[in-house]
Amino acid sequence: MDSLALNYDSLANTDNGSCITIVMGCMDQSAYNFNANANIDNPLSCRYSAGCVTGDSIPYWLNDPCYAWVIDIDNYCCETEWDTVCQATYNYCDGTWSGPLPSRIQNSIAVYPNPTNQLININEKVDAEVINSVGEILISEKQISVLDVSKISPGAYILRLKHNNKYIYKQIIKK
Repeated sequence: MDSLALNYDSLANTDNGSCITIVMGCMDQSAYNFNANANIDNPLSCRYSAGCVTGDSIPYWLNDPCYAWVIDIDNYCCETEWDTVCQATYNYCDGTWSGPLPSRIQNSIAVYPNPTNQLININEKVDAEVINSVGEILISEKQISVLDVSKISPGAYILRLKHNNKYIYKQIIKK
């Protein structure tokens, strides 16, 4: 008869003690924080290890888009240690860093967040093209630092960037 119970029955007229308490959690057994007691799945709560040498700790999980971006553009952060430059780069991605891009990656082209639903930020003005798996150019923009991918279908794409007369290729995921 408990309206907050998982098995609530609005027609019940007697409390027989059979109410099941709702336990929301990650029900994916491959996730680091799998909850065997959960009876309602909350897939957004699942955390997957990035397998970095510094180990697993919050918030540095592979499905955290800023963490994934940092370890993608700066291997040092995953292969050696998570240092102050890594943290500053993470903060740059999540919008809590107000300075320039941290020094170790200033000369790198940074693309984030990846995966994305709508916008991709690029730390330099570039010419950008989004290319599908059969080589068709779906989006082509000149001298941009923000790319809108909201109109393309979910999937994996190649992002071809031209910066200082050099081409840089990145894989992007549109959710």
